[in-house]
Amino acid sequence: MSDSLVASWLAELNLYDCIQRFQYEGIDAEALSGLDDEQLKELGVSRMGDRTKLRAKATGFSMSGQHARAMPQSDARENEALRALQRMASPPPQARRAAAYQRQTIDDLAAKIAATNFVLEGGPMEKYTQAGRGKPHKKFFKMLPDKRLCYDTTSVGPLREVLDGCGDVVREFHEVPDQVAQRSFRVVTEAGAQVPLIAPSVRDKEMWMEGIEILITGGYKRPGGAHDPLMARAGPNPAVGG
Repeated sequence: MSDSLVASWLAELNLYDCIQRFQYEGIDAEALSGLDDEQLKELGVSRMGDRTKLRAKATGFSMSGQHARAMPQSDARENEALRALQRMASPPPQARRAAAYQRQTIDDLAAKIAATNFVLEGGPMEKYTQAGRGKPHKKFFKMLPDKRLCYDTTSVGPLREVLDGCGDVVREFHEVPDQVAQRSFRVVTEAGAQVPLIAPSVRDKEMWMEGIEILITGGYKRPGGAHDPLMARAGPNPAVGG
């Protein structure tokens, strides 16, 4: 059965997640030899090397004439082949969990590296003056390795935490549109002073918050909460000038 053969090729390349899709679409060795890169991508084969290897196997199979001899000789042999295929297509739950955890760990590490580089390189943002009472002005910001936020010739910090939203002081003195509020966040110094900021986009805000958090905590996020922990610790908002 050439579809079973295709499944075994997928298993050899650790493409277990693709087996059911190939079977559902009826992709046997003959059909596989005629698929192009885009079609294989749609079937879940994302890496070019895997696509090349699969097509090479399918082409070699067709040219060798094995397709004509691939019919099972007995029901017992066919059943055994199917059982072997099922074992290959369904790795143990522990192995699946380990593979999923490894992929997630790699993705998380890549995201942390990207966010850290982003804040160290810096970029433009708007900063409310007078700790949120004054109007926002555009400046170029970047984080320093010593947990300080630098802009122009000024640095603020060391920072203690980063909070989402523009904060109560900004809302008291300004009418904040939703699209601005979505791009707003605050950094808090170890002395308890807040610096309200507006990022150019929601994505930029997320990168700034993630990168600052990593530099403050060494890579470990604090548990999230619905309340603002600053209010419980710092009392009234101290001012950060300019």
